[in-house]
This record gives sequence, structure tokens and C-alpha cells, in this order.
Amino acid sequence: MEPTGDRVICTRGLTKRYKRLTAVDNLHLEVHRGDVFGFLGPNGAGKTTTIALLLGLAQPTSGTAEVLGHDVRRDIVPALRRTGAIIETPAFYPYLSARDNLRIAARTLGMADEGQIEQLLGFVGLAGRADDKVNTFSTGMNQRLGLASALLNDPELLILDEPTSGLDPAGMAEVRELIGSLARDQGKTIFLSSHLLHEVEQVCNRVAIIHRGRVVLQGWVDELVHRGGRLEIKVSNLPHAAEVLSAQSWVSGVLVANDRLLVDAPAERSDDLTRSLAEAGLYITGLRLLERTLESVFLEAVGNDDEEAAGND
Repeated sequence: MEPTGDRVICTRGLTKRYKRLTAVDNLHLEVHRGDVFGFLGPNGAGKTTTIALLLGLAQPTSGTAEVLGHDVRRDIVPALRRTGAIIETPAFYPYLSARDNLRIAARTLGMADEGQIEQLLGFVGLAGRADDKVNTFSTGMNQRLGLASALLNDPELLILDEPTSGLDPAGMAEVRELIGSLARDQGKTIFLSSHLLHEVEQVCNRVAIIHRGRVVLQGWVDELVHRGGRLEIKVSNLPHAAEVLSAQSWVSGVLVANDRLLVDAPAERSDDLTRSLAEAGLYITGLRLLERTLESVFLEAVGNDDEEAAGND
């Protein structure tokens, strides 16, 4: 079965149940060629189970999934030949060097291209440590070696599960730059699973937010972040002002917060907002546009009960 259009990953109603637990629930996803697609959700949301289903490591209870045009139930092997993956922490032989670990991985794939191994070690910044034993590597170096291993078969699709887990800020930045380079310079499609909102916002062009096994929001990061807006207003008689603004068709929400109003409305309607209040005898003493981030989008989608789980921890 050949790929359909530019869809690299496509799931329809994908579901995985373990007795009473539904880990993935009626999942609909589309990842297109060239995407850096963020699969975002708190720990335990179903991200790793979804990856296991996409890679044929688990069988769905119901629904369908295609990777590079191949049905994961019936025809997974051709898709895996064109896919590289890092699932959780990469595992290597600790007393072998980085180069020898890649040689073993290459032989497992039926490859023996020494030149490619050297090129990959250079790409991930490990050329100077290629002969060092892996048990001397930091977590960040292990992650970079894992990325090199996932690239051995020159995959069209990279599936990365929490690739910056356990890294310090400098290590996170290095891995983000490598991911961006793979998409920008080599045209690879990347499916990036993470619970780190800031990371996803920086590196991904499209995103799906998963909560309790279900996709609750999916779209372009820029559109999600800039969709609508929130205005913070200081005005006398807050209850009356909230009533006036709630009646406007272009206002999608009004919240009284301490001594101010938080108004969900397009920034370009601020003049209309001021006019509406003035006509009601209410005058603004302060107005500013609040920055909308992927974190605020996430919290709107899943609720504040997951605020701690979705933070940059």
C-alpha cells in the first residue's frame, strides 16, 4: 500500500484498552510530510501508548492507524524501514564506545557504512567523544547518541518520545536545534511527544493536545497561540462592566479577577470595547493585551487540574 497524499501518520478512532483502563480513546490524528508535530499532554495522558501503537509494539483494541501509508496492523514492516524512533531513554552497551554502539545498531539494520556513522556522530556533536565509553556520557550525550542511532536508516519519519527528558536547559536547547535542523535542512517529518509546553511551542509547527487518552485540540501552533486574545481591563463598577461586555457578540468570555476584568476578545476590537463601556457610563483606567501562549491554550483545553503536570518540569 503506497502513501496517501502527504499524510505521514493518520489515525481514525484509534483505541487501546487494558481491562478497565482506556489508555487511548478514539484518537484522530493527521501528521503531514515536513511537519514537526508536537504530541502534547501531561504524564499519563496516553502519549507513549499511542507511539507503541504507531510502531507496532502494541495492537489497537479498535480503530485504524497508517504510518507512511501502511496499515500498522497488517503491513508495519515497510513503514518501520522508513522510520526512526527514540522511545523514552535510549539504551546502549555501556562499556562500548559511541562509535561501536552505532556500528552494532547499523549491523542490526543490515548496514555497514562507516562514513555514515562518522557523519552522524558529527551531526549530533559527538565526533570528539566517538571513542569514549557510553558509561562516561551525560544524559544529554546519551540522548544525542540515541538520535544518531535513530537516523542510521536515513528515515523519512522520526518518532521521538520525550527526547529532552532529564536534560538541563543547555542540553534541551541542543536537542531542539538538532530537531529543527532535521526538519529544516533534511526535510524529515518529526512526531515529537512531550509534556513540556515551552519546548513544543519553540520547535513544532503543528500540535495535538491529548488528555486522558483523547485529543482535545489539534492545529497549527501559530493559529492556536494567536487565535482570539485576552484583554485585561481596569474599570469602575466591575459587575456592570462585565454585564455590558458579555452582551457584545464579539466577546467570547468575561472573567472578574480581583480589581480587573479579563475579556476574551480580538485585540483589534479594543476601540469597540472602550466605546461600549463609555456608552454605559463606564470608563477604562487601564487596558493591556495579555500574551497568549501554548500553556494558556493547554489549560483552556484540559482544565487547571493538570496545570502542574503540564509545566516545564
